[in-house]
Amino acid sequence: MGNALRAHLSVRYIQRFIGTPYRWGGDDPMAGFDCSGLAIEMLRSAGIFGNQYDNTAQGLAHFFNSKRTDKIKKGCLIFYGRGKITHVGIAVNSERMVEAGGAGGNCKTVADAIQYNAYVRERSINSRNDFVMAVDPF
Repeated sequence: MGNALRAHLSVRYIQRFIGTPYRWGGDDPMAGFDCSGLAIEMLRSAGIFGNQYDNTAQGLAHFFNSKRTDKIKKGCLIFYGRGKITHVGIAVNSERMVEAGGAGGNCKTVADAIQYNAYVRERSINSRNDFVMAVDPF
């Protein structure tokens, strides 16, 4: 299977989780995702990581730093932060991404996710003003 097809299938898979509650430290479709948990779920679905891999947005940025790209396309990881990487999203195309976000460390339960309107969602890559880099993990 080619890299473009793997990226396409992985993004389609991760889009199924839109509406899933955000949960700080979350890496489970039933209990909720945080941003890095969602990205790792996509990478697992593509066979890039095994089930035991876990990391933060900063750790993922460091891991994939050699795969930086100026051309954002489906499946790219989009990193954000000031001073250090604090968030990662997954490119649906050159303009949109899927991300888990909303409340950071304040969001540990479904009730918190509801209170803070924190979910897996699709939105513009430019919706944040702290873009750092994009990488193509495929």
